[in-house]
Amino acid sequence: MRCFTPPRGVDEVVTDLERILAVLSLDIPAVRTVATTLLLKGEHDDAFRLARDELFAAWRAAGLTGVPGPGASS
Repeated sequence: MRCFTPPRGVDEVVTDLERILAVLSLDIPAVRTVATTLLLKGEHDDAFRLARDELFAAWRAAGLTGVPGPGASS
């Protein structure tokens, strides 16, 4: 994701991390599915990919740039 690549100021990185954490703190099934799959090293099946895409969409809606997927800003 571009939001973690230089050159970026510390304040920009902190802002992006705050946005990521805000989305991760949402009580939405996509967050639980992605987190569980990644933590338990589960299969990246269709359910995981759908949840990941929903999570990316939430990050884009929160204003993050460089998030992969449709409607991503570059």
